[in-house]
Amino acid sequence: MDRLEAIKIFVRVVESGSFSAVARELGVGQPAVSKQVASLEAHLGAQLLMRTSRNLSLTEAGRDFYESGARLIGDLEAAESRVGRGQASPSGVVTVAHAFSRLYVVPRLPKFFARYPDVGVEMLVSERTSISSKSVVNISPLRRRSSRGWPSAA
Repeated sequence: MDRLEAIKIFVRVVESGSFSAVARELGVGQPAVSKQVASLEAHLGAQLLMRTSRNLSLTEAGRDFYESGARLIGDLEAAESRVGRGQASPSGVVTVAHAFSRLYVVPRLPKFFARYPDVGVEMLVSERTSISSKSVVNISPLRRRSSRGWPSAA
């Protein structure tokens, strides 16, 4: 038994109030979901759910385990989300012409900073029509914002 998967299934059963609904969500049969919860109960040595033909209710142990399990799953999903965002955050060097940055980049910076608060943009541009490798937009991670609300590399 994959305990984490069994805990996720148990939490979903409690939240949906139905083994069948969770089975439909997962694309498996209802007996597979029921077996996962039963295996979890056997592992814990405690009955988590009171089952009748028409009703499903938590036992005292089930209520306690549900609260802990829901918190565990929420924390895990939050951690995965934070790590995923960190890997997906843009970084690198972008080269743009002055007219382009003034017309297209600068107006979009507030939304960009709202979406990527840990990324800063530094523009080094000139009026030249051709751009050398020294005229760049450098996007790099930041630690904090300055007192004016603008990103600062600290």
